Amino acid sequence: MRLRLLLACLVLVPAVGGAQTTREIFHIERSKNGNVVRYDARITKDGQLDPKNPINAYFQRPDGTTFAITTMEFKFFYGYKVKWDEDGKFWHFSIAAAKERPMKLYLLDGKPVAEGRIAGVQCYVSKFFVQFKKDTIIPGVEWVDLYGAEIKSGRQVHERVVPK
Repeated sequence: MRLRLLLACLVLVPAVGGAQTTREIFHIERSKNGNVVRYDARITKDGQLDPKNPINAYFQRPDGTTFAITTMEFKFFYGYKVKWDEDGKFWHFSIAAAKERPMKLYLLDGKPVAEGRIAGVQCYVSKFFVQFKKDTIIPGVEWVDLYGAEIKSGRQVHERVVPK
C-alpha cells in the first residue's frame, strides 16, 4: 500500500509542481494602507494563459507577504470575471468594482497585458489607485486614478474617475 502511494506521488508531482508560473498583469494601490491588490496571470509551462483560470487576485503587504481577498471583497470590489472570447484570441476581463471598464486579457510577447480604455484611448493598464473617503462612518471611494500606456504610442496615460 505504501509503495503504491509513493509511486502515485512520484507520478503526480511532476505534473503539479512547476507546471505554472505567475506574472503581474496590474495592481490596485489604495489610500487605506500600503497593501495592494495584485492581479497575476497564471501561465502554463507551455507559455499560455491557463485555460481553466487565467487570473489569480490577492492582497500583497509592503513586506511581500500575501493574503487572500475575502468573499465580500471579491464580490463587491476586487473580484473579477473572465470569459474566453469566441474568436479564441483573448479573454474578456472585468473587475467587480469597475464593470463599466471591460478589458481584454492576452499575452503580448509572452507578457500578460490587460487592454482597456483610459482617458478615451486604448491602453495597456498598469495600475489603479483608489482614494477612500476620510472621516466617514460608511466607507466610500472619493476617486480612482487609472494608469496605463497608450497602445499606439506608448505614452503614459492617466484618468481620474469620481464616482457619482
